[in-house]
Amino acid sequence: MNVIIDKKETNSIKRLVIGTVVILVLTAFLLVLANGSLMEKFFRNQKINAMQDAYYQISRACQGGTIASPEFDLAFKKISETNNVDIVIVDTDTETVKAIGNETERLSEVLLRYIFRVSQNLEDVLILETHEYEIHKIREANNELEYMDLFGMVDSTKFVLVRSPVDSIRKASDVASVLLNYIIVIMAAFSFSLIFIADRRETIHRLRQRNFLLEKDIRQKEELERMRSEFVSNVSHELKTPIALIQGYAEGLALNVSDDEESRNYYCSVIADEASKMNVMVRKLLDLNQLEFGGVKFSPEIFDLTELIEGYLNANRILYEGKDIKVNYDTSTHLMAYADVYYVEELFGNYFSNALNHVSGDKNIEICTKISDNKVVVSVFNTGEPIPEESLPHLFEKFYKVDKARTREYGGSGVGLSIVKAILDSMNESYGVENYADGVRFYFTIPAHEEPKA
Repeated sequence: MNVIIDKKETNSIKRLVIGTVVILVLTAFLLVLANGSLMEKFFRNQKINAMQDAYYQISRACQGGTIASPEFDLAFKKISETNNVDIVIVDTDTETVKAIGNETERLSEVLLRYIFRVSQNLEDVLILETHEYEIHKIREANNELEYMDLFGMVDSTKFVLVRSPVDSIRKASDVASVLLNYIIVIMAAFSFSLIFIADRRETIHRLRQRNFLLEKDIRQKEELERMRSEFVSNVSHELKTPIALIQGYAEGLALNVSDDEESRNYYCSVIADEASKMNVMVRKLLDLNQLEFGGVKFSPEIFDLTELIEGYLNANRILYEGKDIKVNYDTSTHLMAYADVYYVEELFGNYFSNALNHVSGDKNIEICTKISDNKVVVSVFNTGEPIPEESLPHLFEKFYKVDKARTREYGGSGVGLSIVKAILDSMNESYGVENYADGVRFYFTIPAHEEPKA
């Protein structure tokens, strides 16, 4: 098919493109000028979030008694390097417990001044104050450097100071603004070059190219719509369990199921923990949808797998005890693994939730963890009807449901096992399902952590 465009039509297209480019460039420059301060505010809020995250990680380690462990030393270093912050922790005797960064002795002195509320001969602006910590923006008089300080008490015996230079925030904002300016200049120059060197054949070629780009854009939009639909399904599936837990424990509190202080505190801690997991889950589910495209980076670390599974079962006890389901797991042997803790808990949670929804007969769920070929094999077995053989190859496909009526009955979305597949494929680990005469066993593997030989 031949496309014929006369000179008048070509000039009209050129004028239209030139006018559009000019408007876009002017708009972009105005946005850059208007958003310069907004960019700095954005990077500052990102830094505040990073400092708060560092505080809560340290607080959990202090309250859990793991602050002196080698694992926390690695995590402590990672917190400092990842967030570009200096950290010092002192006890109530003003002895330094841990410190990392530049000029840690000087930082300890700053922390003591915060503790004893001694004037620091500097400009001090309180940005945020909670019952746990304070965040200050300060300017030191001797060198005119600006810092953001998070000062707080992590338990009854320890204080912490997390410091970040404000200059790094400004540099990040400036780099982003400069990069945006360069991109605009390059785009404008390239656009005008194309316009002024175009002739009739080039115009036809551009129209054909635009048709191709339009088709590509349509395909991208269709792919984005597909991903959006999957994301919505994943969210509804993954938030179901934590919402049920929060509702169950909240109703227990409202009905005074446990009237002692310790039980109430435990109920509240479970609610808070599940709410926190929901927050993390929502942020990470989008990354999960990108797993097949290699767009998510895992953060492996050494952790106690037995402790993770035991904690998960304790938090979810209310879901199976009320249904007279017996859950068996041998916690006598602690297995250490090396993987991303969040995704490992996601894997186990999907298998365990699947077992809860399909257990029948004797209503037993058996959880097993063992070492095989430097891999930790995690398996979840539930008594009940075996899966039809023709369905086994399709179980891990997206939205596949063996029994749609039953899945609808317990509120499943058919994405749990596809999430397992996406995670383990990205981790290059194995997984599968096996039928038994009295039930079904699902399993997956993760790298084991070898203890150093004496």
